[in-house]
Amino acid sequence: MSNIEKIVADALSLKSEEKIELIEKLLVSFYPLSDGIDKLWSDESEERIDSYENGHLPILEQEETFAKYKK
Repeated sequence: MSNIEKIVADALSLKSEEKIELIEKLLVSFYPLSDGIDKLWSDESEERIDSYENGHLPILEQEETFAKYKK
């Protein structure tokens, strides 16, 4: 078994949350994030969550959203 095959086998045995963490770390190794951009995205995410929870964000049904992009 090659080194890559061993790594893949180990990765596939991880829990879903661990796989996500691994994927994030691999992606960051290709495209390092700057602290400024990471902070901006974090702030934007929090703002969107707050808007949703306070009822200020319009909610679309799944079918409505997909129909919009099938045109």
